Amino acid sequence: SQMDFEYIACTVAGPSIDPDLLECTMEGCDCDGDCSAASFCACIRSSIDNYDEEGRLTEGRESDSAPLLECHDSCACVATGCRNRRAQFGVKRRVEIRRSEGKGMGLFALDNLDRGDFVCEYAGELISSEEVERRRSEDGVARLHNYVLTVKEYCAENTLHTWYIDPSRRGNIGRFCNHSCDPCLEVVVLRVGTTAPVVGLFAKRPIPSGSELCYDYGESSLEGGEGGEGRKRCECGVRECRGWLPLSASATE
Repeated sequence: SQMDFEYIACTVAGPSIDPDLLECTMEGCDCDGDCSAASFCACIRSSIDNYDEEGRLTEGRESDSAPLLECHDSCACVATGCRNRRAQFGVKRRVEIRRSEGKGMGLFALDNLDRGDFVCEYAGELISSEEVERRRSEDGVARLHNYVLTVKEYCAENTLHTWYIDPSRRGNIGRFCNHSCDPCLEVVVLRVGTTAPVVGLFAKRPIPSGSELCYDYGESSLEGGEGGEGRKRCECGVRECRGWLPLSASATE
């Protein structure tokens, strides 16, 4: 069932993944005051701050190509007073998991959310493409498709690095976010001192209490063929609906 999983707050290393990827290995900043772009905090790589004074994602930050690095354990700044730390403190806005018409379980807001509010991490097991394929043959395409989130990053020399996060066995509330073709959440990839990414779900716009919290699986799902296998009709109900859930059939390009 959808509830049959082990709850974890943050992403963990799955089989054959080096646990060091999730250890705090980055150098920290040496700020003794405000960690901001204006004060040249070493963790802020953009010309604008990652978060505003209210802890919301700064407008325009999600489309900036500079990596979003939060301050972390190796930094000189004081954790509680540093505004360049948000995702690491976890869920602060009230949400609930309940049935969603036509989609099984879903995640819903119990508070009014502002644009840029952090909702939750998309936590799961960090796994290899080989493990994705193994689980796919074991669990079936449809089950795994609902969960595995793919993060593609261009690193130095334009090499592509792909990460796979699977919350189907171990995960958090992020696994209950359904797909929408016009979602209220956006997927933001960030780092908290580790090589491996943290995937944050942030509000794209103001969200009234009671709304279902969805993101666009097409922006983050595994790429696959266009065949009918494993395709599910999209139930998001928005005018811009594309009709089918994005297909995430295989981890091989």
